[in-house]
Amino acid sequence: MSPFDFSVIVPKMRSAIEEYIAKEKSKGEVLTLRDAVVKWMDNYYEDWFQAHVGIPLLEVQKDLISESKVVRTDRRKNKRIPVEISAYYRVLWTPQGKRNDKVGTILGDIKNISAGGLYIVTGRPYPISTLFEIQFELPGINNPISAFAMVVWRQERSFGRFGHGLHFSHIETQDTNYLDEAILEKLMDAPVICVEKSGE
Repeated sequence: MSPFDFSVIVPKMRSAIEEYIAKEKSKGEVLTLRDAVVKWMDNYYEDWFQAHVGIPLLEVQKDLISESKVVRTDRRKNKRIPVEISAYYRVLWTPQGKRNDKVGTILGDIKNISAGGLYIVTGRPYPISTLFEIQFELPGINNPISAFAMVVWRQERSFGRFGHGLHFSHIETQDTNYLDEAILEKLMDAPVICVEKSGE
């Protein structure tokens, strides 16, 4: 339908935010990554999106989201492992409007995870391109993982629950290393299945 592809958009968005951080630093304002992402999303994201994709975000929503269709724009390049982890998240931005700070953190359930993103089940549906700030703990890792992640697809589940595929738009290198270690450990623990070839 359009060039709307998060595998292209997210790296460009990262570069735009890095440029914004450098610009603010040159003015004497040093921003944390979190503050920079929040301010950039509030002030520049919609115009930036239309300039780089050529379509207003709300038009994208009309084309991408329907109740009868599962939208998946991720390519699953990273190894995913099944998990059962609770996560706390906060909505920073949605295409229907700015974030609502009064809502605070919400609890969701992560069902699988990779170094590039995760699948989370929540009690409410979120539009494609919604930005979360999310935090969770991995078994065996003392420090919680914090990241910014964007909704790249969603599906309706039973009992008023909704699944969302999230792509990490920003995550600290150390947290990526923790994820890689946890995923590698899980894969190494997986049982080896031997299949005998017929005729041997």
